[in-house]
Amino acid sequence: MEKKLYLILQKLDSHGDLLHQLIKNVAANNEKLNELSAKVDKNTEDIETIKNTMVTTVDLQYFDRKISEHDWEIMKIKLG
Repeated sequence: MEKKLYLILQKLDSHGDLLHQLIKNVAANNEKLNELSAKVDKNTEDIETIKNTMVTTVDLQYFDRKISEHDWEIMKIKLG
């Protein structure tokens, strides 16, 4: 009977150690997750800034048209 009780206590102790390891691993994973989450938030802000400030095809077409118009106006002045 004492031997069985001893074996049960050993198993409980072993399970307790495993439980503590799992808790430590979960805590470490939560810390890593928080770090990654902060990086994702920062990258999302950076991407939004880039999207809001980058030149679009429409912008380039507008400037190309304006440059052509100005070149034409300059040519008319020179020839005129």
